[in-house]
Amino acid sequence: MASPLQSFSLRGDQREFNLQRTSTLAFNIINIVGAIGIAVIFLTALCAKSISRWREWYLLLFMWFITTISYLLLIGWQSEEGPPSGLCLFQATMIYASHPSSALAAIAFVVREWFAVRSIVYKSQSLSATKGHWLFISPIILWIAIMIEISSADVSQIRRSSTGMYCRVASNIPNVISLGLELLFLVTIVVFQVWVLAMVSNHWKVARKALRSSGGSIRLTTIVRLSCFALGVLFFMGLEVIFSTVNGSDNKPQRNVVLASISVSIFIVFLQKDMFYVWFPSLNFQGISPPPSGGL
Repeated sequence: MASPLQSFSLRGDQREFNLQRTSTLAFNIINIVGAIGIAVIFLTALCAKSISRWREWYLLLFMWFITTISYLLLIGWQSEEGPPSGLCLFQATMIYASHPSSALAAIAFVVREWFAVRSIVYKSQSLSATKGHWLFISPIILWIAIMIEISSADVSQIRRSSTGMYCRVASNIPNVISLGLELLFLVTIVVFQVWVLAMVSNHWKVARKALRSSGGSIRLTTIVRLSCFALGVLFFMGLEVIFSTVNGSDNKPQRNVVLASISVSIFIVFLQKDMFYVWFPSLNFQGISPPPSGGL
């Protein structure tokens, strides 16, 4: 007969096991929903002639799709049995490369917005072709560089995290560098978005007329959406700091579940009205006209 202390320990282990299993299931489901949602709006905008988007918009969604998919590569290998070393290395490479690159793609998107608003408010020159080109390819270059660097790591240094949800490098150096780059990029996003809001607020009469114009390269709703995106960035940055400092590194499954919801948040923020007119053409026959797509 087990002693009270042993019974308490067994119940604690069972609760920990149930929490781990439930968190892993939630982690996978949220990532699957996010990946499907991002893929749907990406392909809708890409294939529908009535929808126009900046190329930075496509880049941001594509990068976040890759980030989300990378977390799903370990499905079937998240329990007791460890994944093959090759799969673990590939997933770790994808994760470490995708996070900073996705944040840099978000910077490219917000900077493009900043140039568009500045050209409206101050009647200044819009983003040049050369600057726009480098703005677009910089996340891709960073992604390739990190992929090459991590893929050359010793396979013995790649292991599944303590939560079992994904693979990571055992050394803390790549984790610190990746997190540092990500936080730097996310802070930059917030700074530029606050700058945009300040320009619009200080020149409201000029900006309101231009932003509501159907022929403009950017609309007021776009700024609102990107402001929501920036608020979401602040929210998830705060959670990342809290989980990293209070709860330890990556040993809390709740942290992974919360951070997995970023992809779903991106799907919700960038799901726009003009896509519904593509999915449900009958709306056009009910006296409702599709909104002008504009530049975004």
